[in-house]
Amino acid sequence: MITQQIVSAILKLTKPTERLLIVHSSLSNFKFPRAINFKFQVQQALLSLLQNGCSLVIPSFTFSYTKGIPFYLNHSPSEVGILGDWARELEGFVRTPNPLFSVILAGENTKDILLCNHEDAYGPDSVIASWEKLNGRIIMLGASWATCTFLHRMEHEFQVPYRYEKVFSFPADFGNGLINPTLKAYVRNPEIKTEINFGIIGTTAREEGLISTARLNQGIIESISVKRLAEHCRKKLTQDPYFLVKKL
Repeated sequence: MITQQIVSAILKLTKPTERLLIVHSSLSNFKFPRAINFKFQVQQALLSLLQNGCSLVIPSFTFSYTKGIPFYLNHSPSEVGILGDWARELEGFVRTPNPLFSVILAGENTKDILLCNHEDAYGPDSVIASWEKLNGRIIMLGASWATCTFLHRMEHEFQVPYRYEKVFSFPADFGNGLINPTLKAYVRNPEIKTEINFGIIGTTAREEGLISTARLNQGIIESISVKRLAEHCRKKLTQDPYFLVKKL
């Protein structure tokens, strides 16, 4: 069954000390036959991972919020893949109150992550920063390294010259009606011409043996320890603050 294949492949990439899994996904890349119960089998895989002692974090970002479109915690669909929406239907999964960078999560680390600062996208007390503190492991479930959100945390830590802090305050409903929360995000400066090049991590981290891989049907799952990724980025950004972008 698809459930067992997914669970087995992911568990091959985890360690007993790294049970917080941040899952970026593009399920279509595995080319599973889309049987009637495909969604159910994927959902069962998520529940099985929880039963195996993993905590799960699944991005459910809504970039439309930056254009003033209201965010609804309980209703706004993920704009970065269907997996977050499927997880949100399951008992035990919750969504963090961030109108731009919400994640769906479940497992033992849920309380720790919910205590983070949800008004700061990439700062030291943000949800994304907690992934390193909690010894997480990033799982690329068919997704490209270009989608690795943790790299924004590294850009913020190094205060890279091509980004600046911007405050968003558009309508959002976290369950008790619309309000205008304050959200800080470290965004690219349009006056400094750059193009995101997060995919470079797939090359440089692999060259240092930091990326683990496992086959799943017709695709590949890749994985890296968040702490090892952070160490790698700190070294690279110290050498070149433009490491994660291309200058135009």
